[in-house]
Formats: sequence, C-alpha cells, structure tokens
Amino acid sequence: MKPLDLMLLFLASTLPISCSDCDRHILSEDTSPSGDMVAVVTVTNCGAWTDFSTAVNLRYVGAPSSVMDGLVFGADGKHSVITVWKDGQTLVVYLPTSTAGDSVVYPKIAHQNSEVKGIHIEYRQLR
Repeated sequence: MKPLDLMLLFLASTLPISCSDCDRHILSEDTSPSGDMVAVVTVTNCGAWTDFSTAVNLRYVGAPSSVMDGLVFGADGKHSVITVWKDGQTLVVYLPTSTAGDSVVYPKIAHQNSEVKGIHIEYRQLR
C-alpha cells in the first residue's frame, strides 16, 4: 500500500472516534450544473508524523462529507488542485505539476479514479 492509502485508511477508521487528531480544511467546493452534486477539494494535516494530503471527493449536496466516500483523487502533499464541471456528467480535475512526484517508486498520486458515482472524471495538467 502507498503511504497515502495507509493514511486515508487510518483516517477512515479513526475519524468518528478522534476527529481532533487531524485538521481537514476545505479549499474549494464546486457544485454541478444540475445542483445535485459537489466536488470538494480538501487538504488534511495529521501532525508531525505525516505529510499533508490533498483529496478531491464527490458527494451529493447535503450529504455528510467523508474521507473515503466518493474519492476522486488523492495525493501526498499540499497541492493547488482545481475542479471544473464540463457538464452535468463530467468533472475536470486540473492537477499542478507538483503532483507528479520526483520518483517512479514513490509517486505523489495515490488515487486517480476515472468514474465516481456515475460521473466521468477527466484529468488535465495545469500549465
């Protein structure tokens, strides 16, 4: 398992018990054209023993936010990720070059799904 996978698993298993151990900040929320879904970009910091992590989750408007539910994208580190709805069925995720990592063995991207909750996901590199 990649380090971010382990951290997300840890977060998912401990979040209901111990929310104060990690700080999760919402950087942006982008509502779908139909108004029923929202793409949420977050950065999580669990203290000195881990790096920041950046995630994009897709959830229904009004549904509670979850670390693993609707996970579109996850990467080690703090990154400026941008989401834009192309249409009601397609979300475009713009990734900065900082997500590429500097090693084949230890890439920064842990999750990069192409479809979540029936929504097609496209990835593009920020220039």
